[in-house]
Amino acid sequence: MAGSEEKVITTREAGDRPSWTARMRQTEEGVSELLRERFDIAGVSNSEDLTANGLDSMARLELLALLERRFSVELTEDMISDFTTISRTARAVRSALEGKGGGRSRS
Repeated sequence: MAGSEEKVITTREAGDRPSWTARMRQTEEGVSELLRERFDIAGVSNSEDLTANGLDSMARLELLALLERRFSVELTEDMISDFTTISRTARAVRSALEGKGGGRSRS
């Protein structure tokens, strides 16, 4: 039909938030991307030990700053101990973004 507009149907209505699982997956992907780009840590599963893959204590501190910038969130230094796997790191970021666990979302 030339000239008529086609309505795009989505699974979510405008303004709806993605599910917690979708937000967590997106956060894990962001953490993985940072690890790959900055620390050359690639090909690890979300549950693999990051220390065994080269993320030492100084790198964790740098990761904290990178996560704060990437996700526009404030994380506390005591959260660094949670940066043992991609999943745990993403969970710490999600908690801060959602107002739980010591960190704060930047406005």
